[in-house]
Amino acid sequence: MCSILKCIVHVSRAAFGALLCLLCFALGASPAWAAGLLVADGGLGGQLEIRDHTVHVTINNGIAVTEVEQVFFNMEDRVVEALYTFPVPASASVANFSMWINGTEMIGEVVEKQRAREIYDSYKQQRKDPGLLEQTDYRTFEMRVFPIAAQSEQRVQIAYYQELDHDDDWATYVYPLATNARGGVDSRVSGRFSLTVQVRSEIPIVELDSPSHDGDVVLSAHSDSFQEASLESPEGSLAQDVVIAYRVTRPRTGIDLITSRQNGEDGYFCMMITVGEELQGADAAMDYVFVLDISGSMSADRKLDTSSNVVEAFFDVLGENDRFEIVTFNTEPYQCFQQLTAPEPAALEQARAFLGDQRPKGGTVLQAAMRTAYGYAQADADRPLNVVILSDGLTEQRDRPALLELIQTRPQNVRVFCVGVGNDINRPLLEQLAEDAGGLAALVSRSDDFERQARAFRRKLTRPVATNLEVTFP
Repeated sequence: MCSILKCIVHVSRAAFGALLCLLCFALGASPAWAAGLLVADGGLGGQLEIRDHTVHVTINNGIAVTEVEQVFFNMEDRVVEALYTFPVPASASVANFSMWINGTEMIGEVVEKQRAREIYDSYKQQRKDPGLLEQTDYRTFEMRVFPIAAQSEQRVQIAYYQELDHDDDWATYVYPLATNARGGVDSRVSGRFSLTVQVRSEIPIVELDSPSHDGDVVLSAHSDSFQEASLESPEGSLAQDVVIAYRVTRPRTGIDLITSRQNGEDGYFCMMITVGEELQGADAAMDYVFVLDISGSMSADRKLDTSSNVVEAFFDVLGENDRFEIVTFNTEPYQCFQQLTAPEPAALEQARAFLGDQRPKGGTVLQAAMRTAYGYAQADADRPLNVVILSDGLTEQRDRPALLELIQTRPQNVRVFCVGVGNDINRPLLEQLAEDAGGLAALVSRSDDFERQARAFRRKLTRPVATNLEVTFP
């Protein structure tokens, strides 16, 4: 077992929710090439294809830098305005947006959102070449470019930073491709899709894996501190997330400190406290109530299927002294057993049948399901109860204030954990619910290894090596 506590101090990066990049290029009256995007917008429609999609990822001690370069082609015999929508990776900050015009890279500038939109519209009227990248909500970026010349191939590049999630001794990187943010989009690249991930770690790397593309990814172990994964696919599909996971371990608990300071700038450091194998402990018996969202929004991107698969993977890692229940909900809750049940074969078979009968429909009202889950805490007040919510968090707006208040009034022995399913989720709500209830939030791609995630998740609950940590800096 190897748990990691990470403390990052003075990381200077822009606030994600307010980030917007603007490119404005005055190139005279003659038409100029601009970056082509997937969806021809502005009411006229049109067809654009992806000619090339290249991704290079550098992971340095849990911090990932992703550089994406794409080449698009306007297949129309006319100038179009195009819109490209892509899902926002967890905990990411966009650091660069640029596009190439006549072979020259034009780098974006960060400006205030409303001002950027005004400049974009004014340049568009003059038929000069602006490009606009903005975050439309908590989960989606949209990139807009005008004009795109007829029958023109263009290139665009985006770079973003993110801190990876750690589940016990596994760190997981997800390159999000599966999204329903925009309908009617061709999800195949006509040329080449390639992705390279380089992983460096002060803590020894003992395993590198790709749950999403097993057998298609080439894995190279250069040393115990540097490993590499690469994927290349001609005419590949862009409809499936790429998931890369690596496991680190150390024999004994220790602290690693990484520092960085550029000339003339404030410095920062990353401190990692890693639990060693000597602190493995016996599993403690616990109770679990899995609260599964079956509202209509869960039909998109097979989110309900993914949630069911996660719960079923959890069945395989339950201890013989654990107990569990399943509560599904849309506008009202539905219980599988009406009581906490031991994970015996007959009960697990009944639970799988119950999950198989669920169909996504109706609205999302979570608070009634939460009250039902809390009711199971009264059966044994001395035994911990973990309420695990599997949802996209797209609950009714009127439900949210009461839901947040309900979290504060949970029974003393209850902790709430939230598992966000897919890329189209309300991540801020799920994270707030978990944080306010003493639990954790996790994001699950349907391309990941559910059993591995379930095992790591359960170990975090049953083997808390340290709690209520405080770090003081003089």
